[in-house]
Amino acid sequence: MSLLSTLLLLFRSCSAEEFKSDGDESGSGGRLHFLAVGDWGGTDFFPYYTEGQVETADGMAKVSAEKGSEFVLALGDNFYQTGLMDDAFAQMRFDETFEKVYHHDDLQMPW
Repeated sequence: MSLLSTLLLLFRSCSAEEFKSDGDESGSGGRLHFLAVGDWGGTDFFPYYTEGQVETADGMAKVSAEKGSEFVLALGDNFYQTGLMDDAFAQMRFDETFEKVYHHDDLQMPW
């Protein structure tokens, strides 16, 4: 995995006790596994994604398969300039920089 991939990929395992409210005894004492990624990449020119982004997605899928991640926390800073517009070009960019990169079965969970 490249340095960029390592920096962009964050795996965190937290005790359910850390998330319990004061006085809430319903926690299972289990662990919560999730992935977190921000500024996931992309360029202004075709193919609109980077090799580092692909490596990061591959690493995320591997960690998710090993640890049983339950969701991905998307931290933002993902779309620049005009954001996601409701037009064909914006949809194509989203498909190229997100859908085609984070396609792994082990990443098909809530984001």
